[in-house]
Amino acid sequence: MTKRHAIFILLIWLISLPLSTLKAQKEELRHIYYFDSLDHATVEDSSVFQNKQYKTEEGWRIEYWERREQPQFILYRSETKSDTSYKPKWVKILRYYKNGTPMEYKFLKSGIPQSTIHYDKYAVKNAEIKYKNGRIVQQLGWDSLGHSIVPFKYEQKAQFSISPKGWQDFISKNLNADIPRDKNAPIGNYKVIVRFSIDTLGNVENVKTIQDPGYGTAEEAMRVIKNSPKWKPAIFLNKKIIYTQSQLITFQVLDNPSVLFEDTIIKYTDETQKYVSAKNATHKIVDYKVNDTTRVTTILNIATNKFVGKASTIFSKDGHIYVNMQALNSQGNTITLTKTVDNKIKRILKYHPNGRKSSDVQFGENGIPINTRRWDENGNLIK
Repeated sequence: MTKRHAIFILLIWLISLPLSTLKAQKEELRHIYYFDSLDHATVEDSSVFQNKQYKTEEGWRIEYWERREQPQFILYRSETKSDTSYKPKWVKILRYYKNGTPMEYKFLKSGIPQSTIHYDKYAVKNAEIKYKNGRIVQQLGWDSLGHSIVPFKYEQKAQFSISPKGWQDFISKNLNADIPRDKNAPIGNYKVIVRFSIDTLGNVENVKTIQDPGYGTAEEAMRVIKNSPKWKPAIFLNKKIIYTQSQLITFQVLDNPSVLFEDTIIKYTDETQKYVSAKNATHKIVDYKVNDTTRVTTILNIATNKFVGKASTIFSKDGHIYVNMQALNSQGNTITLTKTVDNKIKRILKYHPNGRKSSDVQFGENGIPINTRRWDENGNLIK
């Protein structure tokens, strides 16, 4: 590349950025933080990452430097933000290629994305995401000649092949929560972090432990993850890529044994619904967080390896708690659906073996049925 060519590319990059990004600012270096390869705080000589924080007229600018594969530090990311809170009012994020050329620009307001633009190694825009109220409405891509790529997907994380929550179900079904207890671990929490990759064919590979509290917990976590079914590969700029992620699993040794999988609690019961160890259990109960307002609970018959019950709990903004409880048959179909509000039964629906509704009973405030309807197996209303 000639010097004239390099200057021309730089001008293209500068023209394409929002003017507010180009405004010269007075800034003062306030802090430098050093971290090792596991993101633990350390001293400069042994650091792999450095974070530099500058106070600016707009707010703050933070630079992220690393030296994983080279002796000198390389800037790979910078952020300009209104403040240093967890959710600043606004933030502008720049990611860089190893040669220092900007790769990606993102702008967010209160954590909600407003704009995402990607640039090739010559600083020419080759992809963009357009948003409306924080939701993606359009993903655009262009080849080296400037022609539109259709269809085009900017990026997509690797996804468990069954369903997003299927990964939690897979872990909960296959993980032996009694491992630390069987190895005489004291009462307490044992957090395991496993890092693994999903290749372009969806296979799990390079499974490694990056935090091992002992008592066989890391080996058990790795065993389960290594036996994972295929995933849907990650996508970046319309191409399948290798995707690396970390998984936290926390084993608990308590009087009532359980294991935490991120926001998931797993417990074991016998036929009398008494909490017992995994080896003596007939059922496994899994309770996990779906989002900030919803939790789901499943009950698994260990002998048949089939779910016999499921419940979803919604904590609404109006202060009420809504619960839908399902009893399931051996085929996984709903037998009974019970709906409650603030622990009061409001409705019970029952179903025929063919899946058709057999009865619908609605209850008043005093718990007395106020409306009942019944149907035969063909769906005809019984009067």
